[in-house]
Amino acid sequence: MSIYIKSLEKFQSEHYELSFFDTTAKKEDQIAKLLFNLTFLIRFIFCLLAQKPKVAHIHTAGYRSFQRSQWMLRCTRLLNIKCIMHIHSGKFIDFYSESPAQKQASIKKTLHELDQVVVLSQSWKKIFMDTFELADNRVEVVPNAIFIDQFKECRSTSKYETDTKQILFIGSLNKGKGINDLIELAKSLQEDKSIKFLVAGDGPLRGEIETQTNQHQLNIELLGQVSGERKQQIFKKANVFLLPSYFEAMPISIIEAMASGMTILSTTVGSIPDMVHEGQGGYLFSPGKVEEMRRTVQHLDLEEIKRMGQYNLEEAAHYDFDQLNRNLEQLYASILK
Repeated sequence: MSIYIKSLEKFQSEHYELSFFDTTAKKEDQIAKLLFNLTFLIRFIFCLLAQKPKVAHIHTAGYRSFQRSQWMLRCTRLLNIKCIMHIHSGKFIDFYSESPAQKQASIKKTLHELDQVVVLSQSWKKIFMDTFELADNRVEVVPNAIFIDQFKECRSTSKYETDTKQILFIGSLNKGKGINDLIELAKSLQEDKSIKFLVAGDGPLRGEIETQTNQHQLNIELLGQVSGERKQQIFKKANVFLLPSYFEAMPISIIEAMASGMTILSTTVGSIPDMVHEGQGGYLFSPGKVEEMRRTVQHLDLEEIKRMGQYNLEEAAHYDFDQLNRNLEQLYASILK
C-alpha cells in the first residue's frame, strides 16, 4: 500500500489536486508511536479544517488500520466532507470473518456510510457486494498501477534466447509469501540444470533459506534486497516470475514482472486471478500445491515462456499509472457530481 500511495504524488489533473496526510508512525520508539497514534485524529481534524477538501480518500487495510480509518470517517462526517475508503488488504474478508458479531456489524455499517468503497479488482467487487450487501454503484474498481516505462529496459529478447528458465521471486522472505514452498520446489527440481531460481528480498526466514540452499546445494541464487539498476538487471535476465503466496491483494511485483515480459506462476489468492490469465499469461495454483508447480515448471518450454511474456507486456498497459490517473479523475468526478 505504501508504494501505491507514494506513486500518487505523481497524480496530475486540471480539475483536482491531492494533498497527503500520513497516518504511519515513522519512529521505532514505542512511546513516540503511542504519542503519534494518540494525536493523529487531532492532527487529521486540523488538516481537514486547514485544507478544506471536497473529498477525503482514505487508504486502508484491515484490523487496526481499518479501526483508525473508521475514526477518520467520523471526522469527515462531522465536517460534511465526502469520503472514499480504498481497501488494499488481501486479508480484509478474513478480518471481517474473524471478528465478533458486534464488530462485524460495525464494519458493515462503516462501509454503508461511505460515499464510495474502492477495491482492486472485479472479483473483489463481487465479493464485497455479496458479503456486505453493497449496491453495484457503491463499489468502484481502481487497480494498482506502476510506471510501465520504467521497465522498458527489462524487455530484452535475450531472456527468451537462453537454455535456462530463470525463475525470479521477489518479496519478503516469510511463510505468507510461500517461500518455503519455493524451497521445496527447488529441491524437487534439483537435478534439472536448465532451471535456476533467483530469490530477491529479505525477511524472517532468510537464515533458514540460506541454510537449506547450502545444505541441499539447491540451484538458488540469493540476491538479498534489490533496487534501482540492480533490480533492472535482474528483471532483464529473468523470464519467469514465481509468487507462491498464501494471501495477497494485488501484488505490484506481478505488474512489474508483466511489464518486463515474464511468464507468471502464482496462486489463486486476492486479485491475482484477475491479473494473470490462465494459459495466456501464466499458470495459477492453489497455495501449497508444490507438485502442481513442479509439473508446470518442468513442462514449460522457452517458446511458451516467450509467448506468455509477450502477452503480459500488452496486459501490463492496463496497470500503467496513466490509467490510474484517469481512474481517479473519474472516481472524484462521480463523487462530486
